[in-house]
Amino acid sequence: MLAIPNLKRILLAWYVISLPVIASGQAVQWSFNYGGSNTDYLTRVVKGREGGFLAAGHTFSSDTDIPFNTGLSDAWMISTDDEGNKDYVAVLGGSSDELVKDLIQREDSVYLVLINSNSSDGDFPVNNGSFDVWVKCMTSGGVSIEGFHFGGSSNDEAFRIVPTHDNGYLIVGRTGSFDGTFSNSISMGGDDAFCIRLDAQFQVIWARKYGSEDNDGFVHAVVLPDSNLMFYGSKHIGITDKLWLMKTNPEGEVIDEECPSHLTGTYPVCMLYHADSYYLARNTDNTINNTPGQHADIIVFDEFVGDTLEQRMGITMGGITGSDIIADMKIYNDEYLLCLIVSNSNSGMFPANHGGYDIYTLLMTSGFVNWGEILSTWPLGGSDNEGWALKSASLCVDEDMAVIASNSYSSDWDLPAHYGQGDGWMLRTNPLLGVGLKGSCFPDARPAMVVSPNPAEDEILVSGIPDEAAFITITDLAGRQVSRTVVDGSSVNIPLSGLPSGMYLVRAEAKDRVLPPVKFVRR
Repeated sequence: MLAIPNLKRILLAWYVISLPVIASGQAVQWSFNYGGSNTDYLTRVVKGREGGFLAAGHTFSSDTDIPFNTGLSDAWMISTDDEGNKDYVAVLGGSSDELVKDLIQREDSVYLVLINSNSSDGDFPVNNGSFDVWVKCMTSGGVSIEGFHFGGSSNDEAFRIVPTHDNGYLIVGRTGSFDGTFSNSISMGGDDAFCIRLDAQFQVIWARKYGSEDNDGFVHAVVLPDSNLMFYGSKHIGITDKLWLMKTNPEGEVIDEECPSHLTGTYPVCMLYHADSYYLARNTDNTINNTPGQHADIIVFDEFVGDTLEQRMGITMGGITGSDIIADMKIYNDEYLLCLIVSNSNSGMFPANHGGYDIYTLLMTSGFVNWGEILSTWPLGGSDNEGWALKSASLCVDEDMAVIASNSYSSDWDLPAHYGQGDGWMLRTNPLLGVGLKGSCFPDARPAMVVSPNPAEDEILVSGIPDEAAFITITDLAGRQVSRTVVDGSSVNIPLSGLPSGMYLVRAEAKDRVLPPVKFVRR
């Protein structure tokens, strides 16, 4: 694992290399809206093995970036180069609805797109009833080469496709069917969680259902080093939904299971397995500090001990007001968690909101030492709503950067344009911005510089100024300097008269470098 001092060296090198970028206020390296005049969403993104990125979602448009629409929502994929410039667009659809749920790339560079389809024509000629599950294979040039269909006569919804050690796949979700792919499974009652295990040729090895007599489902699965399987989802018990972890052998036979949370109103999102621990992301309706709305929650568990999971630690993340929803998380530099939060709080750990819902990158420690320490958060968005329509966003890690795919309704701040009711949005951003300003995990850490009040009207007080700082500068988000103040001490008052309303960046300038900025809003 990467030691914390090594991350500090990476940060220092990054600041030196990217000093012009920092000085110009560009936390976002590139940002593009894609779509047409109707509503479009991007829900998954992966980095291509041959370079560039592929994002996928669903679209209702048939113009601008979307060449056609076959009826209601179609599945669509957009390929870009490393700078976010559009390479190609592929659309798959029938006369009803298609919804992309997951996206992975194989070693041979073929993309696998997991789609829930309600059509029985076009690119989805077979339907057993209601929504069925499809896996579409796409070349790196955007050509659909084959497709595989699963499901029964009731509603079948898949959420993830997961590679296995033997070059096969797991598909997990929830189903109300007891025929078709699930003809050999016993109905538990209501919707059941399911796993379909496929070989490398997409032939079904086994298909099993799990759960209670009420509604249950899986949202994620991981294949463990010993080839056993761990599933994550929710089980309806009594009148509440409980988090649900279940471990099986490679044949899907249950070894252990547990519902580790007794909270009501809990919604599982995704799971990571890293360094012998399970990281479970969920959202909850339960209040924190008497604050209503949904809040993001991450729980870390060690391996089963007998039939009991050992909960190691957990953290609940939220602002003082509003809702804060975790959409995705990835391991970053081997020892840190990089999370995407969709939030309209504009307070607490999610300040400086551009308007409506923003997408925040949140970087936190993940190791045994200093678990759950928030190192930085950064808002991305415009004056309308980002990530709000589906409460959805996805990220992939690209070297030290993050590439994010989501949906947008804005055309200002971090958004370059707006085509219709809602657009697909992709951006490449720097999650390290602000790291090292605070946090006891850095031995020589000092408190972060603070701007107050925030939002401000007549003046701001900048406190916590580093000893080596000579000037405090204020720039707009385009990098234009609007104020420069000489400092001699740890704090300074700066008048804002004549400054237009909007968001600005405050920086402390040392003799030989510019330190990371703090955002504030002038009303």
